[in-house]
Amino acid sequence: MHRFLWALGLAFITACTSGPEKTEPDADGEYDFEGICRQGTGNVSVTGQWAGIADLAVGMEARRGSLVALCPNPQEQPAELLMRIHLTEGESGTTQVELQLCDLQLPTIFAAVASCPTDPSKILELSIFPSDALAAFLPTLQIFFDSGIPTEVGAGTAFRPDIFVELVGAALDDPTDPLPFWDVSREGCTGSDKGTAEECVEGYERLADDDGDGQLGVTLGASSGTNQLIAGEAYVTIRLSPQLDGTVKNEHCIEGNIALNLDFTIVDSDVNVSGLKLNTPTLNDNIPPLDFLEKSRFKLLRADGPDVPFDDDGDGVITCAEIRNNRGHFLR
Repeated sequence: MHRFLWALGLAFITACTSGPEKTEPDADGEYDFEGICRQGTGNVSVTGQWAGIADLAVGMEARRGSLVALCPNPQEQPAELLMRIHLTEGESGTTQVELQLCDLQLPTIFAAVASCPTDPSKILELSIFPSDALAAFLPTLQIFFDSGIPTEVGAGTAFRPDIFVELVGAALDDPTDPLPFWDVSREGCTGSDKGTAEECVEGYERLADDDGDGQLGVTLGASSGTNQLIAGEAYVTIRLSPQLDGTVKNEHCIEGNIALNLDFTIVDSDVNVSGLKLNTPTLNDNIPPLDFLEKSRFKLLRADGPDVPFDDDGDGVITCAEIRNNRGHFLR
């Protein structure tokens, strides 16, 4: 899953920028980050440690005749990714990126079984989330690549790193090849049949248990809360080809839009709706497609300097735990 989820850390800035004034804690230990992402001037280059966030807008529309109704339909919900990024100068003069995934929050969907109730209090909050195994796996990845961007740029320069393709839950000869998928055209593989994943998944031999939980692909969970009207797991493959379109603002901040360009397939599952177990082709027919919208945003903040404090223990090494602890800095 190397390079997974975009080269978000390719922000390039250090000494010569006129960005926000240096911040200092007040008597209560609080920092004033006003203007941290305002436009600076001058030529700047970057090495060091960065904290990144992607605020993703996800659009959804229910499939016709679905057992799970969206309330309202269509709807838009947020998702979020936190990252740690270390940038160094490579032999070619471009910036080398080490990317670590710290936290992934997928959208909560407002839904109901069969149809939307007239009483809004009865609408379900259906959470989609990485399994414990996948959540533990993501921060262990060390994702290295060349950004394709010079180590020195000017403040105000467009920030458009090279596109790359990343696979999760599958190993393909060519990353643009079709993902493994449940093929209902095979005998015994429709919603009314009992075919197994080995019998029904086209490209079954390409599946990879990247999160090491003993299931096919990687695992996402779904839950409607304490009522458990909808609950279970889906075993999926994912392909990402992110595109960033932003601006180097100053020595502290880079921000802009992100197009996630995500494809995924469900290759096996263990999901119940109102006590009824759904087989995988039926689940595929009932879940709404996730459309990551163009208005999704990203922000990178320098994490190893004094201006935006992420280094809680002062050891000079920024960790995922420290980025999670200081998530509020991105909201300034």
